[in-house]
Amino acid sequence: MSNNIFLQKYEGLKNRVFACRVAMEEANEERIQSVSECWTMCMVHSGVLEYEVDGVHHKATERHLIVTYPDQAMTVERYSADLSASILSVPHEVMYAAMRYDISKKRFPNISSGMNQPIVEQNVVLDHKTCHELHLLFSILLPRVAPQTDKENRAVAVPLIEAMTLLMIEATQSHESLLLPKSHNEVISSNFMELLQQNFREHHEVSFYSAQAGLTVKYFSAIVKQTTNATPQEWIARSLYYEACQLLRNTDKPVSDIAFDLNFSSSSSFVRFFRNREGVPPGAFRHGKEETND
Repeated sequence: MSNNIFLQKYEGLKNRVFACRVAMEEANEERIQSVSECWTMCMVHSGVLEYEVDGVHHKATERHLIVTYPDQAMTVERYSADLSASILSVPHEVMYAAMRYDISKKRFPNISSGMNQPIVEQNVVLDHKTCHELHLLFSILLPRVAPQTDKENRAVAVPLIEAMTLLMIEATQSHESLLLPKSHNEVISSNFMELLQQNFREHHEVSFYSAQAGLTVKYFSAIVKQTTNATPQEWIARSLYYEACQLLRNTDKPVSDIAFDLNFSSSSSFVRFFRNREGVPPGAFRHGKEETND
């Protein structure tokens, strides 16, 4: 590994899924080259990172996405003291497994069959909505990967990696020529996902979303399940759960306030919901994460 602090994180752990958040405290102007064995994705939250890939100089700031693939050389030229970023390093075989899932095979057949080409353009700027969605997925992935390598963690990590990769590809439109046209049902599901991100905190009922599509709850639910492998109710529950995890992990809000923010009828109903998904009540989840981070 490099002796450059940022590159130590960027290179991750060889042959393992690795995720971390980095926050630099000192600037660095030492030019160092690194060659990772994994697919590596880095989303910059703040600060400045200047780097070079394939002989091309790039300057990444807030909301910039950096992606390098196995054996591609990356040279870090400098970074600022306030650099903050999320990094995900994925071995080739895990990325290949993720992109072989049913949704990926249907939407990106050329990528999922070979995985021998860059998956997104270099140093693109993501919109705020995509950054938020990636942040939610990353927050769920973070506690479930490296140095853990057991089958259960991999089973959780692979579909999350697929979701993050597809989100990045579609957001950057870097493989528009490889993207098959959406069917009518896929358009309905895609519109649902966009509507969900805007409304899941307030509207927990499938009937709200089916009404926007002009469909019955039963027919709407069947379409979403067929195209996404999960029901609308499950997607609503996942969104609420991901947001709850974020609020518990990154804020000091009381559980009662979080329940109110997410429009649960009472604190007790929120606690039951969270316990059913996580296995522990919100307070224990927050306490456990604090102990882990110490």
